[in-house]
Amino acid sequence: MENSASEFAERIAVSMYGGEKLTYDQVDKKTDALAAAFLALGLQKGNHIAIWGFNSVEWYLSFVAAMKAGIVAVNVNPLFQPPELELCLQLSDAKAIIMHEIGDEHVLYDVLAKVIPEIVEFDHSKRIQTKKLPMLNTVITTSHQSRKGTYNWNNLFEMADENHYKLLLQIKIKVDTFDVCDIQFTSGTTSAPKAVLLTHHNLVNNGYWIGKNLQLNEKQCKLCALPPFFHAYGLAVGIIASIWFGATTILPYSKYSPSKSVSCIIEDKCNLIYGTPTMFIDILSNLNNRAQRDPQIYQKFVCVQRMFTGGATCLPDVILNMKKHFPWLKVTSGYGMTELSPVTFMSMPNEPPDLAVKTIGRLLDHMETKVVNQDSEIVPLGTPGELCFKGYMVMKGYYKNPEKTREAVDNDGWFHTGDRSVLLGNGYAQIVGRIKDTIIRGGENIEPKEIEEVIMKHTDVIDVQVYGVRDDRLGEVVAASIMKEENSKLDEEDIRKFCSGVISSYKIPQYIVFCEEYPKTASGKIQKFKLRYDLEKKLAALLSFGLKSGDHVAIWGFNSVEWYLSFLAIAQAGLVAVNLNPLYEATELKSCLLKSKVKALIMDENLNNRDFYSILKKAVPEIEDYDYQSQIMSEEIPSLQSVVIISQHECRGTFKWIDLLTMPTAEQKIAIRELQSKINVFDACNLQFTSSGYGMTEILSPFMSLPDDHEDIILSTVGRIMDHQEVKVINEAGDTVPIGVSGELCCRGYSLMKGYYDELEKTQLAFLPGGWFRTGDRFVFLENGYAQIIGRIKDTIIRGGENIEPKEIEQVLMTHPEIVNAQVYGVPCKRLGEMVAACIVKENKSNLCEEDVQNHCQQKIAHYKIPQCIIFLNELPKTASGKIQKYKLRQITEEIMRK
Repeated sequence: MENSASEFAERIAVSMYGGEKLTYDQVDKKTDALAAAFLALGLQKGNHIAIWGFNSVEWYLSFVAAMKAGIVAVNVNPLFQPPELELCLQLSDAKAIIMHEIGDEHVLYDVLAKVIPEIVEFDHSKRIQTKKLPMLNTVITTSHQSRKGTYNWNNLFEMADENHYKLLLQIKIKVDTFDVCDIQFTSGTTSAPKAVLLTHHNLVNNGYWIGKNLQLNEKQCKLCALPPFFHAYGLAVGIIASIWFGATTILPYSKYSPSKSVSCIIEDKCNLIYGTPTMFIDILSNLNNRAQRDPQIYQKFVCVQRMFTGGATCLPDVILNMKKHFPWLKVTSGYGMTELSPVTFMSMPNEPPDLAVKTIGRLLDHMETKVVNQDSEIVPLGTPGELCFKGYMVMKGYYKNPEKTREAVDNDGWFHTGDRSVLLGNGYAQIVGRIKDTIIRGGENIEPKEIEEVIMKHTDVIDVQVYGVRDDRLGEVVAASIMKEENSKLDEEDIRKFCSGVISSYKIPQYIVFCEEYPKTASGKIQKFKLRYDLEKKLAALLSFGLKSGDHVAIWGFNSVEWYLSFLAIAQAGLVAVNLNPLYEATELKSCLLKSKVKALIMDENLNNRDFYSILKKAVPEIEDYDYQSQIMSEEIPSLQSVVIISQHECRGTFKWIDLLTMPTAEQKIAIRELQSKINVFDACNLQFTSSGYGMTEILSPFMSLPDDHEDIILSTVGRIMDHQEVKVINEAGDTVPIGVSGELCCRGYSLMKGYYDELEKTQLAFLPGGWFRTGDRFVFLENGYAQIIGRIKDTIIRGGENIEPKEIEQVLMTHPEIVNAQVYGVPCKRLGEMVAACIVKENKSNLCEEDVQNHCQQKIAHYKIPQCIIFLNELPKTASGKIQKYKLRQITEEIMRK
């Protein structure tokens, strides 16, 4: 800190979004004053001080001041409930605690008062003495309110005298690089959280190599700190690496807020953001929501040059989605653990982007790693095994827990992570699973046994097993399998209420299953992996693929019972059905899957002489690399994870549709019923592809003939307007025209679409002020209340009920090397209403014919889009301003057809 204060004195060191900003010189002076104040309060080198709160400038200062005074900081999660707080303060032997309370809130004080009720009996600015926590004698609060038994933060900076500053100077000289400076709590294989001892040597070196790899040394960095400082990842990057290289750490919030994160990044022009995968998912979701109001929002992120994701396993589609919206972004992925100070693997600065997606990076400098089998023998490269580390970054041990330290660190100094990994030949690594039971939820390590012991206190519970199950957003969530007393009426809600206020909300099981017995090994050991597997199958057949409410599931095939049932199942699970035309070729299929961000695809295999699986292989070539009944990971379509095929055969990378019907159980059906009660009537449930529309996709059917209408009326009109709908016919100026006068039909009412997915601009163009949808159809209202459609304003072709976009076909035609220009339009057809026609200008001396053009379109677009009528002209009819007159081309084509 002193080196950076000297080199970057006037540079902002830490800043709270919309609040306090401190330069490196100010931080250096304030932390000296605070460190001296700690000594004035009676704390000594080697004592432990708990820092308890959300991210704040005060948290940053507290940590640096503790380091200067040789005091050990104890990082405490602000979400801890009284039993958790009590346990951590007891385990860590904390002599003092700093509560970073937000504004005038006194939530933390209330939690502490439940642990030590006597605190309210002590005067302000006085030490305390309690039976439960005899070591704890000093409580500091940042609250603006006066708290009984506490010292006020603002008064600390005037507390020390000259002697305290002299003592501080002596301590700075005596602090050894191998002294413990930080205690962080992490989970393990026992109920009690373990207190990890980290030294100056651990943290300072790791912070240096993190910063070096993030290239903080190459230019001034404004770093947006998303993770909490009480987390090893948040601390190592946001404080230690930042101080090393004179970066500015910007805190977007105290309590987690994706919305504030986005605003902070844009307004403070952060050029590096770091966080957990969950945080980046939330940021992208917030940006997508804002884009509905501000389509330019993504361009405002141009300030961000690098993203660092760590703290939990990052799914490839998280990185790919960020790269899609911000192609200039350099993405760094990493791997680490609290016991490893924490980061060990990171992406390299100039590596190919796909390595950040597929791996955790390369080993950082001055570290050793190996992958071993169950006998602790090193396995060959490419073979999975347990990942182990040795080097400066390995913790000093677990505080007052030598037995657990020996379990984690072997006699040769190797730390065993419990993570299943593969080391690749290029020096990179992949995490493929975990050996330990620890649950990692959104970057938070959760110990199952801690939750099990809480639930076991319920009088109706005989036994409980807690484990993690997959979750798209958080990586994993907590699940519990419970054996309850006979005739007990205990249900899921009872368990959650029982846990509330005893353990943090994020530890309370999201999924709860009641069972009569557990799967066990021959020796009687409970097989948690089977419980996890069984529960994931017990979730709704579609939800078991990792889908959540609102995700998109495509149905691709001809009409069938399976199509019907799939659509109903998708609706019941709160998912969004995406209807795909069974005649789509690979290019069209891929385009639609990408555009709609489909996560699962239900498809025919081979029907009506159409080989759907072969077409899918062209769109997703990687599918053949996966086993049967396996989820996939596609670079071509990053959102797609699962493919279900209506087939009796096993196809690689797919699940059989018939197998889905065996997955649901009674518990799963109950879960689905609960989910259904949460579905909102205005939630999107169906996504359909169209070019434009009338009386079909965007507005369903606003007109219908009445049951007793005469045949003449049925044949000559589109019927009368249906109940609860509004319609009007307007001229080019937008004014409503009189009855009997033609104009564009506009509709308003319940049957209107919600909008075009991910197409804000097109949605806005489709609607007039007041919510009127423009159909693009030319209509006439008759005196008798009926209406007639007499033409179209838009170029869309409607062939047998299929909406066809001319531009899509024109783009395919223009890929032919002998075509100079191509115009596509519709011409009348007695059977289909319209058929596709094309007028082509070809190269001089070209022998291109109608059949050549049709052959060129094969396999690129669905067969019904291939032009049936093709004419060749030397030049196209145009207006004076040079605009092509398609109506004249239509007239020319119709004349040729008549002849």
